[in-house]
Amino acid sequence: KRQAKEGWTTYYVDGTNGNDANNGLRWETAFKTIQHAIDVAESWGKIYIRSGTYTENIDITKNNIVLIGEFRDSVIIQPSSGYPVCITGNNCSINSLFPKVPSDDAFCVFITGDYAKLDNLKLDGVAGSGGILAEGSDGVTIRHVFASNSNIREGIALMLGTSHVEVSHNVLNLTYSAGIGYVLYLDDVSNSKIFENDIGALPSGEGLFISNNASNLTIFHNNFLSNNTQVENFSTNISFFENFDRKAYHNYKDEISPIRLLEFITENL
Repeated sequence: KRQAKEGWTTYYVDGTNGNDANNGLRWETAFKTIQHAIDVAESWGKIYIRSGTYTENIDITKNNIVLIGEFRDSVIIQPSSGYPVCITGNNCSINSLFPKVPSDDAFCVFITGDYAKLDNLKLDGVAGSGGILAEGSDGVTIRHVFASNSNIREGIALMLGTSHVEVSHNVLNLTYSAGIGYVLYLDDVSNSKIFENDIGALPSGEGLFISNNASNLTIFHNNFLSNNTQVENFSTNISFFENFDRKAYHNYKDEISPIRLLEFITENL
């Protein structure tokens, strides 16, 4: 097998010109489906994916699998039912993909494995569906996720003993209006950091919900957009500082520095 410099085995997927009967080791002999590439790959498999719409459910059960799309907006994972991407393996990464959830009882990405890394994703789906759900996971990193004018009801949900999570540099501008939604839903999550995110703007929902089961969370440098309720917090073990409420034009749970206030006003002129 052809080994990448880091020791990874690399495979290639081309939904238009590929064939699952190929060996998948070059673009000229690319596989057709992402799941077939995952099934063939051993641990430490790196899979590059050409632009296209892939009508399949991606199930990553192995450890150390990396998926890298050609462009975030054009590598679309859109099955007819279920979750577009499930990650149960450990130390797995998905980058530059656009999972679209087909039903309101599913999420774009479902994580139960540890140390998953999500970067440069676009999220959308039918009204009332979810974005990213992590349950019982440790060490998850969620960065550069883009969901603008999206109909999903929950942007990112961390639950059931999830811990040591970083959620940063995401743009989550949800517009679901058929009921109560949550941009960030934190329940039974601990020892995690939420920072440098745009959080909003649900007309009848909440930007950030924190249950009394959450603990040791640090939440800073986030912009809360025009959510009906910006923050609802039931925990006493949360650290907030320098979060900005764009609806009320003031800092949430802290004093705003004159320099940052000037920068904030300038950004919104």
